[in-house]
Amino acid sequence: MNFFIQYETLINQIWTFTLVAMVVLYIVCNVLPDSIVGKYLPLHNVFKPQTNVDLDYQSIGYALLHTTWATRITHSTIIVEAVLWFVVFESWHWTVPFMALALILLQSVLIGDKKFGLFFMLMGLLTFGGAVYLIQFMGISNAVLVAKSVLMLGGLMRMLSHSAELIPPLLVNKTDQFL
Repeated sequence: MNFFIQYETLINQIWTFTLVAMVVLYIVCNVLPDSIVGKYLPLHNVFKPQTNVDLDYQSIGYALLHTTWATRITHSTIIVEAVLWFVVFESWHWTVPFMALALILLQSVLIGDKKFGLFFMLMGLLTFGGAVYLIQFMGISNAVLVAKSVLMLGGLMRMLSHSAELIPPLLVNKTDQFL
């Protein structure tokens, strides 16, 4: 824990930059025309709200974009990262985790598959409970510092593994070959 405390300022600066970059990327992917964004970021559609609730799109996208063990393993931390996001949300304001749960409920309804939606909502509640436990165990300031660090390392791990992944056919050019 001393390591995290020693580098707290640096962790918070990198965290702020990462959040700002993430918001800019999300806005760019949703505001600029697909013909422009798609030239530089072939998989920009994953950031659009309409594809987030499309199970077919998500399933096909996952299969196409995760053909190596490195990219598949990077998603094994998603439940832990969900707990850590709830820790961060709790540090912003006590109402933010409940807004996140409301969005999870909305997404569960929009998905259309009742069993999957119920399971999705249940997982949201369990990850929220895990965050509450982690905060009680570590204290809010330590839990947030660890959460920010682990979330950024997980994002870096995913970015590096996805950058080495081949791009599926028809996303960048009109051939049937992975690039």
